[in-house]
Amino acid sequence: MDIIISAAILQSALIIAAFAQIMLKRAANVKRSSPIEDYLNPTVIAAYFLMFITTFITIYSYKVLPLSLGAVLGSMSYIYVTVLSVRLLNEKITRRKIFALALIIVGVIVFSLS
Repeated sequence: MDIIISAAILQSALIIAAFAQIMLKRAANVKRSSPIEDYLNPTVIAAYFLMFITTFITIYSYKVLPLSLGAVLGSMSYIYVTVLSVRLLNEKITRRKIFALALIIVGVIVFSLS
């Protein structure tokens, strides 16, 4: 398998994991009658299932990707979660978050140039 295809597979897994994190956050904001219902509801179960699947997709992509590249590409998940949080949860993005995301992007660019 080609490195570019593996990188695309990894990015797909990261985007799916970001959606799963948004699902967990939404589920956490719902008041339930018992602590067991916090974990045994369809949204939480689906989100954990997606996380479980993305773990195997990530492992599969690491078969071809160098570990250093995988770690750098993995940092893109912070960007995906932030964008989805702003879009789907109406969270506010602060200057501090923008600065942190810019550092991540610069790091990915610097790594890709070397």
